[in-house]
Amino acid sequence: MQIAQVVGITGHSLTLRSKGRCAIKPRSAPDSTLDFWGGGANLAAQRLAFTEQKMSTHRVYKSHEFMQPAEKEPIRSVVVESSHSVIVAWHVEPGQTIAPHIHPDGQDTWTILSGEGQYQIDEQGNTVAIVPGDIVVANKGQVHGVLCTSVGPLRFISVVAPLDAGYEPLSAKT
Repeated sequence: MQIAQVVGITGHSLTLRSKGRCAIKPRSAPDSTLDFWGGGANLAAQRLAFTEQKMSTHRVYKSHEFMQPAEKEPIRSVVVESSHSVIVAWHVEPGQTIAPHIHPDGQDTWTILSGEGQYQIDEQGNTVAIVPGDIVVANKGQVHGVLCTSVGPLRFISVVAPLDAGYEPLSAKT
């Protein structure tokens, strides 16, 4: 786990500079952690949108408020986290990818809202097309990732369960 440098705060959006994987503990929920990764070998600015509302008091979220376009790589924007799962909004620009990875101890379910992509389904790089309305499920340990192939952004909601499903990039698995 790395330490992230805060480089800006706007509304509910926190901009961080980090190399590798980081964790953030929100003030209103010190027992929970907002976990994210990215950056890889190069040091890239990353933003993480979060809400300080608790799941028990705030139950309806506007997905468009969490979508964050980025030039270099997609941003994982946490919508809400509970003791059971984390719900994430993704905005993937045309040509951008979410690198293939697994969740060794859980499932990742995507609901495609807009855009199109090639969803990676195995270690060999085989893909299937995904379009708005699709629900895509990666069970425990199944490889998944995506390349945005549409003219506009690919936007989707991801539900990872359980909360401690873990994250392992495909490169670390092979």
